Amino acid sequence: MIVHHNYSAEQIALGVDPKARFSSGQWRAICPYHQGSKQNCYFKDRHDGLPLINCFAGCTFGDITSVLIPRGLWPEPKKEAPPSNVHTLTDKTDMQCFCWGHEKYLKLGIPTTTTDRSLYRQYKRVLYSPFTPGEVVEMHMFCLTYSADVKRGETPTPEEDSKFMTFQKVTYEKGVPYAW
Repeated sequence: MIVHHNYSAEQIALGVDPKARFSSGQWRAICPYHQGSKQNCYFKDRHDGLPLINCFAGCTFGDITSVLIPRGLWPEPKKEAPPSNVHTLTDKTDMQCFCWGHEKYLKLGIPTTTTDRSLYRQYKRVLYSPFTPGEVVEMHMFCLTYSADVKRGETPTPEEDSKFMTFQKVTYEKGVPYAW
């Protein structure tokens, strides 16, 4: 579940650095985590209500939000378990939607529960069947390499063409597993 809040990038940036500056559609401020001397932390509004946060000194999203939460500049993560009906998914479309949502949370740095992580792995195994997640990753890597070779002007063999078409279909349908 994405947590929407009423803080804009401007409010967060000015909340951590009263001398924050706006340029090129984003706010620059001193990073609230490492508190360096440069304004190398960027805050940018997005359409879904969660501003993007990036520290070019290397602080992670989790580091920065851990400082913003106690200051009241970022919402606390929900500590509730997901509804019990999540455990009874049998439709592959519902499983895929759950997996996409879980991956989005991970990419945004939003904490997930142990139950969600377990369900994600379980659903991905079902969705990848008869392939293992590792096999799907290998197929995806083959497709990327094949495409790069073709762009460089190399001529693939008929076997490579056939393998590419098969692997592309599998990776398109099943997606590529996110880091577990």
